Amino acid sequence: MKRKLTGFIAMILLLSIFAGCQRDMPKPRAKASMVKASEKKPDNSSLSQRMDAGKKDFSVHYDIRGKNLLIECMVNGVSFRQNDPTQKKLGKIAVWVDGKKKEEVASAAFIVRNLSPGAHRIKLDILNLKNKPYGMSRDFLVNIPN
Repeated sequence: MKRKLTGFIAMILLLSIFAGCQRDMPKPRAKASMVKASEKKPDNSSLSQRMDAGKKDFSVHYDIRGKNLLIECMVNGVSFRQNDPTQKKLGKIAVWVDGKKKEEVASAAFIVRNLSPGAHRIKLDILNLKNKPYGMSRDFLVNIPN
């Protein structure tokens, strides 16, 4: 009897611990949606831009989701973490939309939100923390649907 009571109390403690940990879960900013591969329409909203043989240091992949532009950069030799223990070059990305500086980001993956419908020229510059360019830059055109 004493053994069953101890097991029951241990189970209640474990369940309360696991139940308590779920309260601090971050809330998603967007709703997830599933699309079957056969339902997905082919379009040119996703592009993986690769550099030629002499410039394999910076590549960009982007995807258009409504009015938002999801960008992922692969940059060799530059870290975007300010506390990187490897002591690589530290940097940030200056984001330009239609020739106007939109923002600076300290992450290799980010979202440019609320672009107006139509064509936009996006330019990405890799800068050091003192705003000096590393000489790595990419630009591309996107078309935001109505």
